[in-house]
Formats: sequence, C-alpha cells, structure tokens
Amino acid sequence: MLSVRELKIANKLFSIKKKIRISELSDSLYVSERTIKYDLENIRDFLSRYNIVIHSKKGNGIWVEADDETRKTMLSILESEGSYCDPSMRIQKILMLLLVNKGFITAAALAEQLMVSRNTALKDLRYAGKILADSGLTLHGKKNSGYIIIGDERKLRDFFELHIQKCLSVYDVYQITSRIKSPDPAGKPNIYLSEFFGEYYRITEDIMAKVFNENTITKLQNENILLMIIRLLITLVRVRGGHIIGNTAGFSDIELSTNYLYPYWVLIFEHSKLPVYKDEFHYIAGVCLKNSGEIDIVKLTSALIKEVSEKQGFPYYKDVELYTRLISHLAMSINEDIMANPFNDVLLKKHCKLFQTIREICAAFIQNSRLLLDDSFIAYIVLHFLTSKRTILSAEKVRAVLICATGRGAVKLIKKNIESEVKDIEVVANCSLVETEHTIKEIQPDMLISIFPIEAGIPVVIVNPVPSKENLEAIKETARQLKNIPSVSDDMDGLLSFNNKPQNSEEISQQIILSGLNIYRQLENYPIKKDLEFAFLSHIMLFAHRHWFDKQYEHNRSFQGHEELRKILSNAKIHISDAELDALLKYIE
Repeated sequence: MLSVRELKIANKLFSIKKKIRISELSDSLYVSERTIKYDLENIRDFLSRYNIVIHSKKGNGIWVEADDETRKTMLSILESEGSYCDPSMRIQKILMLLLVNKGFITAAALAEQLMVSRNTALKDLRYAGKILADSGLTLHGKKNSGYIIIGDERKLRDFFELHIQKCLSVYDVYQITSRIKSPDPAGKPNIYLSEFFGEYYRITEDIMAKVFNENTITKLQNENILLMIIRLLITLVRVRGGHIIGNTAGFSDIELSTNYLYPYWVLIFEHSKLPVYKDEFHYIAGVCLKNSGEIDIVKLTSALIKEVSEKQGFPYYKDVELYTRLISHLAMSINEDIMANPFNDVLLKKHCKLFQTIREICAAFIQNSRLLLDDSFIAYIVLHFLTSKRTILSAEKVRAVLICATGRGAVKLIKKNIESEVKDIEVVANCSLVETEHTIKEIQPDMLISIFPIEAGIPVVIVNPVPSKENLEAIKETARQLKNIPSVSDDMDGLLSFNNKPQNSEEISQQIILSGLNIYRQLENYPIKKDLEFAFLSHIMLFAHRHWFDKQYEHNRSFQGHEELRKILSNAKIHISDAELDALLKYIE
C-alpha cells in the first residue's frame, strides 16, 4: 500500500502529461529530494503490477507514458487506494455524500461506502462537522436517523462550490471539458463528479454537450463552463431535496429568452423531472438580485481579474484559485451586510491605486451606491488581490544559469550555496565560459551567475568561487527585481507594501527621512508663508514620522479644503487625514 505522500506523487504523474522535476516535488511536498527518490522506488513497485514504468532523464525530470484511458483507470485506482489510508480523502467523500443525499444519512451507511469501520466513520464525521462550522454551517445528528447539514442555503452552496473545485483533479477538469465538447460523449463518464451525482451528471453532460454543438466558441469563451456545471449539479440535488434559493416563481417565455443558456437548463430540469424556478437559474448564472437591478457576479469576477491585471501590470490571472475565492466572496458580500474592514485606512494609504482601480471596475457592474460607497466592500476585494500577488510571487522562481571555467568544478559548490540560501532561484543549468552563448540561447534563463565578469542581454551577478554574504544578497536583490518585488531602496515612501518595511532602527530612520523628503518634493512648488520655510520643512519631516507609525493628527470635524493638494499627495501614494491637511495648509499662502 502506498503512503499518503506516495499517492500524491503518483496522482501528479498521471494527472499531467509532461515531465516533472524531483526538485519540484520536493518543494511542493516539503521533503528532501532523497525522500522523494525513496518514495519513487515504492511507487515503481506498485505500478509494476499494472506494467507501467516511470521514465526519467537527467536534467529533464520524470514521467509516465500512458494513453488517456490508462491514465483515467490509474487515477481511479489511486483514489481507491487513498480512501483507505488518507483521512482527508474520506472526509472529502463524507462531505460530498452529505450534500447529494436527499435527507439524513447514517454513520453505518457512510462506513459501508467508505469501506471503513463505523467508529472510523464517526471520527471522520466529527472532523467534517468542524470544517462545516468554520463556514457557518452545522452538521446535525439525529438518533436513529443519521446526519444532515443545516444552515443558510446560500452559504451551503458557496461552501460546496469551493469544496468540489478543490476535490477535482487536473485530469477530472480535462475529462469534463473534453467530453462536453464532443457532440455525443461516448461511454460512461469515469469522473469524480459522476460518482456522486450519477444520473444528474449524465443528463447535465449531455445537455452541455448540446450547448457546445449548437453555439459558437466566440459565444462561449466568456462562460465559466466548469463552475456552471458544478452549480447545475448542486441545484439539482438541492431542489430534489426541497432546498431552494429565493422563491418558487417560474419564468415567462420572454424572461427565458434573456439568457441563451436558460432554455438548455430547462431541458436538464425537465429530464430530471424537477420544477424550474427563476431564482435557481439566477444562482446558476451567478446573478444576484438587488433592488437596484441585477449583478452578474461571474462577469464582474472575470472583469476584475482581467482588468486589474492589465491596469496594474501584474499577472493576477496566474493564481488559479483567485477566481474561486473572489466569486465566493462576492456572492456572500453582495447579499449580506458588510462587516467593517479594520484595514481600510492601511489599504487606502498603501495600495491607493489598486483600491481605486477595483472601485472603478465594480462601478461598471454595480448600480447600488451602498456597495460602491462602502470602503469595506472594496477593501475586502483588495485583500484578495494582495493575497494572490503574494502567492504568485512566492511560487515563481527566477531561472538562472551558473558559469565557471569548466562548467563542472566550482559550479557545484556555488549551486549548493545558492539553492540553500536563495529560495527564489532555480538553477536550471551550468556551463563553461565557452558554452555561455549557446546555453543562453538554448535555455533562455532570466539571469546569469558567473565567476567571471561577462556581458549579456540579461542580468549578470558576479560571485566568488565560494559565494560571500554580499554575493548572495546581490543574487537575492536581482531575483527580487526580476520578480517585481519592491526592495527597501525602491520603496521610497514606505507605502507600497506593508509586508516589506525594514525592521531595524537604522533602516527605519533612513526610510522616514526619505519619505519626508519625498513629501517635501511633492509640495515644494507651493507658496510658503514668509519666514516659515524652515518650520514647514520641520513639519513635513515630523508628519513623515507620524505617517510611518500611523499616528496622524485626528479631529472630529469634517474638512473639505484644498482637494488639489489632497490629490497630489494621493497620487504620490500618501494618505493624509483631514486634521493633518488642515495643519499643513497653515504654512501655505
């Protein structure tokens, strides 16, 4: 039997159709490369039963050669293996079974489906209950009846949307999309969702294949097909159990024509012998009803990711989980009272441009002024993007080539030092001085690390045969710049990021002085009252100190003066309170 970690490695090999490096597996599983190699020996023994070989090539990685059908079969076998030994996989199944079951389900029935003892099933149910409680839901147990989930219907569906997407493997997603693109999906679908939704999945797949067959790709390219299928399946099982969103109002013929997908969804419900409710279709389409009109959450989420990436010049779309987190957050926040965000002022001050960009994009979709005027609504979305940025930056590594006289001697020592000290670097190749031009052309690295001074069209860091502390810091700084992470020296006013402030007193003092001079530079063209020039400079420097430690002047009265000055400071990413602006204006003619 394979261990949990070995199952994860085997799943990875059959889920992707490309080579993967042992170092990648080591990083993602937080173990050494030697441990991964030991795991691979056990996996090879396991796969030999099925006449499958793990191939490897030095410098390229490892892979398995198998057709789609074999991969599908092996993923199914690995899933069965995993359910016995991995509690997390059993809990995933328990949550899914609780969702699709029409009413109560007993611990004995769960134990039978999971092929474990009743005591193990009860233990897993306790963990499942904790997971549900974290999302505001309750696992309700009733003697002689079993267990059922109770709670707000919208919260329940949001939880399961996210849960299902986490459970789907890369290969599941590939299977789902490739089958519905076929005019007539052949054979029984061997997909994670079909295991739980059964006939509902088959009907949904057939109708969605009809959608693809009868519409152009251009028309479908803005649709999130996977999320649509998940919502359709959740709606079918919830309506079957008598759990609905909104009211039981139906559609008129005119209303059905407002969305080209609605007539297809009617077919799914008719085949499933379930009633058609307008609010259920709005849920599937991602539309939330408000007094001020309808908000298309799916399109708003897509627009946010696309336009924020473009306007901020950063690839937020690379974070595959950002879409799911945003759409789930918007679905809840638009329908509920918004809690005050304690980071409003910090976010406005340090991420003003991102804040304004998100507000402008939301304005195109939301007519409800209550939402747009609530800083907390925008601030929560800003936090999602900041989290995403950190995730992307920490995941991406700068690809480097090491260069020495022969490409063999000192380079091994350099590589060992660099990879242990600089986490943002991936050493993809090493070469001699003579091979440099050819290697750059073939590998196309982001940077070079060389013992010898050389010139190239990409950044070069010169190091000693045994890299010094200064060498490693130079490599780190170059990697940071290539990954577009602000350094202390770049962060002139200390406001670009609340994660990168210097920690020691000397750097803090230097940063405050630079911040004060930056503010003074923004205001030096303003006419200062006679004999107050030095006092004005002193005031600015002290303001920079208050600004840094979030200790600005405050008073209760409203102040609306000098919007031009406020705008200049805002453009310089300087957030100023009304009281501070009032004090500043006393020096200006």
